[in-house]
Amino acid sequence: MHLHPYLAATDCAFTRLVRANYWLVADLDHRHARYWRDQVEACEAAFVAQSVGSASMPADVRERRLRLVRDQVGVAMRTGFEAASKRWHKGGTDVAH
Repeated sequence: MHLHPYLAATDCAFTRLVRANYWLVADLDHRHARYWRDQVEACEAAFVAQSVGSASMPADVRERRLRLVRDQVGVAMRTGFEAASKRWHKGGTDVAH
């Protein structure tokens, strides 16, 4: 799957995930909801893979790191949702990040 050009425009996996969550909510007519869910899943998988590290690390360290990364996935989701909510309440068309 190819990332949307707006998401692919940054090298930061966390920013891509925030942007994907933003557009999942900001696409108000929801005609493209499946597309944005797929984009969120792809960005999340890339963020987790980039952040967790190699498979050669000890299992307990890997598990702890995975837990911390999952917390950051939640932060990205909240950040994207909050930005989309502010956009909706302002009635504007500004784009977060």
